[in-house]
Amino acid sequence: MSRQVWLGSDVIMEMPITPKGRLLRRINLPLLMLYGLGATIGAGIYVVIGETAASAGYYLPLAFLIAAIIAGLSAASFAELATRYPVSAGEAAYLREGLGFKGLSLVTGLAVASAGAISSATLLQGGVGYLQELIELPGPMLFVALLVLLGGFVAWGIVKSLLLTGIFTIMEIGGLALIIFYAPSDPVTLIANAAAAADAFDYTVIAGLSSAVMLAFFAFIGFEDMVNVVEEVKRPRRTMPLAIGLTLIITTLLYVWIALIAINAIAPASLVQERAPLASLFTVLSGQRGWIISVIGAFAVLNGVVIQLIMGSRVLYGLARLGQIPGIFGIVSDRTHTPLYATALICAVILIMGLLLSLRDLAQMTSALTLTVFALVNLSLIALKMRRDQPADVFKVSIIVPILGFVSSTGLLLFELIQRIDAFAG
Repeated sequence: MSRQVWLGSDVIMEMPITPKGRLLRRINLPLLMLYGLGATIGAGIYVVIGETAASAGYYLPLAFLIAAIIAGLSAASFAELATRYPVSAGEAAYLREGLGFKGLSLVTGLAVASAGAISSATLLQGGVGYLQELIELPGPMLFVALLVLLGGFVAWGIVKSLLLTGIFTIMEIGGLALIIFYAPSDPVTLIANAAAAADAFDYTVIAGLSSAVMLAFFAFIGFEDMVNVVEEVKRPRRTMPLAIGLTLIITTLLYVWIALIAINAIAPASLVQERAPLASLFTVLSGQRGWIISVIGAFAVLNGVVIQLIMGSRVLYGLARLGQIPGIFGIVSDRTHTPLYATALICAVILIMGLLLSLRDLAQMTSALTLTVFALVNLSLIALKMRRDQPADVFKVSIIVPILGFVSSTGLLLFELIQRIDAFAG
């Protein structure tokens, strides 16, 4: 059996009936924005700034800016597609409708869920680093304990989870604001100092910058998670584009500013050696112990994990609704109104990935998977825009946006692949 999903006066797609239960529209614009900000900030500046600085050097702010542009192009495409097809497992639905390949949409949906799981494993590793500044326990023990705790909270309910992420997100932004408060100079002076210290812009710098952009791109992963809770969003046609756009603008400004402060205070080569880089940066700037940033950093990372758990479980739920994976993952609990089996599976994948792979490998895997999905999603929107029958009353972007989104995502992936081949051959 199936049912039609409606948007305004237009039937937009056929959806199989959920095996049991349904999600409820409880998320408003502030909650959705905090969800998106929590995903991006927690996943980014608190975790990968050190590794990114190691590759970019004094071009660290530029790496974040380029990553923001690449992410922004795809974000605009996601905003349109989310209003065309406001369903969970959004990326899979976009490919199914745009390119017409059911098998490819399944692979894409699983890739999105996997990227969320790998991203969570990355974040948990980063969170363990901050927690070990405060608690002397083995890393694997902390990793497992945090995963069980957060997985249980996500299973408890969407509104409770989002209220928690909202509190954590405000704490994250507060931590960054503290660092900005202690910054020694204004942004213009910081830019001038970084430019004076930077190496000449040659092939070696470009190669390092490319790798840095791949890592920095990880810091912007989050807005695409928002489309996978669209079935729980109030007034999605208006709320979703606004939340995506505001999330990217705020995170870009914060990332570039913090990156400028960091390379002016700590040599990029030294930044990568720090277990909790922003805590060390705060100590250098303020002369005080960085325990408060360590606490905030731990909460920021945990926030990102909660958000990725929500996203990954909703993708599996959406794929089950589409009839592309076993129906058990589409079952929604009558008590919690959450997909419990889907949440459990995502937690299992996070456990395996987090205990087997390093933070840098996990971040690069997440970025590569996400860039591949972005390229395919942009391609789907191009195909949809070339059709004669266009839906009315949806958020729309020029066709040049998905074209540039496809080119930039694919280009960055290819450049990184070439670098890896050269490194392997060498």
